[in-house]
Amino acid sequence: MDKRNRIPKKELEWIHRWAHGNSPVISGTLNRRVIKYNSYQKAYPIYKTAASKRNFPSRSFKTFKRILHELKILERSFDRYLCPMCIKFRNNYSIRRRRDLRLKRFNHIHNYLHQLRIYKKLKTQLFQRQCLINVDFTTIHESLQMKVHIFTFSVTTRSVTGKLQRRYFDYVSEHPMNGKFVISAWKQFRKDFNLKRFTKGIFVWSDNGINKRNTLYQLSTLFEHENLRVQLHYFVPSHGHSLADSHFGIIKQILRRSLIGNLLTSVKQLINLVARKRKIYIKYLSIDTAPMPLIEGFKHGIRKYHQIEISAKGQFVARKWSHEGPSIKETLIIKPHRPRGRPKIYNFL
Repeated sequence: MDKRNRIPKKELEWIHRWAHGNSPVISGTLNRRVIKYNSYQKAYPIYKTAASKRNFPSRSFKTFKRILHELKILERSFDRYLCPMCIKFRNNYSIRRRRDLRLKRFNHIHNYLHQLRIYKKLKTQLFQRQCLINVDFTTIHESLQMKVHIFTFSVTTRSVTGKLQRRYFDYVSEHPMNGKFVISAWKQFRKDFNLKRFTKGIFVWSDNGINKRNTLYQLSTLFEHENLRVQLHYFVPSHGHSLADSHFGIIKQILRRSLIGNLLTSVKQLINLVARKRKIYIKYLSIDTAPMPLIEGFKHGIRKYHQIEISAKGQFVARKWSHEGPSIKETLIIKPHRPRGRPKIYNFL
């Protein structure tokens, strides 16, 4: 029995079971738990209802909070995946009263709903010769002594019988996540998965991850000699939780259940644990160390555009939003080589 509040052992065990059942483990960690209802105050009335159904007395909020602290169950703090604009409008009444900011917020909602609608439409109305690819990356550093990056291709196709088929291709490396990592992953993915048969369209969706100049240029060279229609679509930032994100949660769940509090000894062990899962192709990625080309700036500023279609090497057709608005042609040009340092000036006088 708890001497401070005299809680019987049977009731205390039930509170512990209820708290663990309503506090999932944080993705990417081994045993850190967060209350499902975001705060202790919101979870307290739900606890009281569950206790009354079990014929247990409802303890005070102070006692309830102390038990959760002893179990090291945390409240949910700010989530980096949440949209800063949505949080700002939700929590600040003075901002919601300003007309210009309300209009900006309305446009923001319209834009991210439009991108989600186009994404769902492409996914449900996919033809046999079309391919939908979700591209994203994550970092695993809680179970390893070094940071390991995983770049994922979630491929959705339609079979001859009309069913949607899904496969995952994961590429693991300790190399920093930059343009070289992305292009090396795309080169390896082209070898592992045949894209030539998707002549009606290849639709790539990501969270604003492939819109850098040198990465875009290198990506266009991969499809230079092939008659393929490749479209790059981007979700609005912080509103693009796709199949790749749920796939990362599965990987981290596999690691938690397999390790049971231990640490990974190597990247090879990580690959062996994840490779046991069906429909997951995971491989160690060797990075191409060749220097990336220096590209001149965008002439039409398509960096923030949400649809970019590759038409030729270094040539793109962009739209502000997916399948909406006028199209703009953009051409990327490699900068001429300039020697570093100042030229030496000789005075012969």
